[in-house]
Amino acid sequence: MVEPYVHVIDAMLRAERAITASTIHERLVAEYGFAHSYQRVKLYIAQARPRIAAEHDGETDG
Repeated sequence: MVEPYVHVIDAMLRAERAITASTIHERLVAEYGFAHSYQRVKLYIAQARPRIAAEHDGETDG
């Protein structure tokens, strides 16, 4: 259910690497009308955060 929001979540993770899943969920609800559970967001972030961290680390290796 987070698929339509993955670009937003990924952008939040890229902009603020220490952002919590609960903060992201709160922002999605308030700013984008997200109507799904926190748990779904948390599960997506658990798999996305390492990928985004690896992207960031790859940029600094250049």
